[in-house]
Amino acid sequence: MRKIKTTALALALMFFAAIAVQPATAQETEGSAAKEQKKEEKVKEPKKEKKVKEPKKEKEKAVMSTTLSSGNNPQIQNKKGVDMMPVANEFAIGMSANPFFQYVGNLFGYTANNTALNQNKFLQNSQLFGKYMLTDNTALRVRFRGYSFTDYNTNEVYDDLSNVPEALVEDKLTTSSGGVDVGAGYEWRRGKSRFRVIYGAEATYSYNMGFRQTYSYGNDFSNSNIAPTSTVVWNTSTSNNGAPDAERLVSRKGNAFNRFGLRGFAGVEYFLIPK
Repeated sequence: MRKIKTTALALALMFFAAIAVQPATAQETEGSAAKEQKKEEKVKEPKKEKKVKEPKKEKEKAVMSTTLSSGNNPQIQNKKGVDMMPVANEFAIGMSANPFFQYVGNLFGYTANNTALNQNKFLQNSQLFGKYMLTDNTALRVRFRGYSFTDYNTNEVYDDLSNVPEALVEDKLTTSSGGVDVGAGYEWRRGKSRFRVIYGAEATYSYNMGFRQTYSYGNDFSNSNIAPTSTVVWNTSTSNNGAPDAERLVSRKGNAFNRFGLRGFAGVEYFLIPK
């Protein structure tokens, strides 16, 4: 009987040990599995490939607009390969060629004294302009002309104080004036070379300061010469020997004035200097 109890007790202890040890073994198994899972998690994933950024649509549009503008207005280049013609969103400046054409025309015309390029005539007939290209073939333009001139007219008359009949003195008329002329308008352009036909319309404003004339005479008034020989008619290209004149002009002045207007224009441009 004691032998059986002892065996039963041993079996009970073995069973208890098995129960006690088995959970520990299960925990160890679970722990090792968790460690392996962590190791797998630590394995680095392959890096994601960087996406190449596509160019912005705005840049694409800019390139397209440049290409289109070049197609509408073929670029002209000088011998060094530098562009000559303005295109959209660019500025251009220039000067009128009227004085030069007048000078060349006078060389082959009737004018003996060609004064088209002297200071007075050049300033009167020259104008500067600037333009902003809206497209390759249209532009907003402004125009400016500032002028000031002085003209001299002389005439020889008999010298009243000389006993020599052929003795002469000089009378002189000096005329001066000045003003400004500005305009702003819209321009269209046509052509495929350095020569471009231009036409359009503009609003204008002009200011003229009026004229001033001063007279000087070779024969003075005196008690013995109350009507000195003087130039009476100035509007003539030939000299006259004057006539006695008890009253004569010393100075004269014209009124200043402002002027507004609208006008159309047409002409030809030629580009000399590259960008």
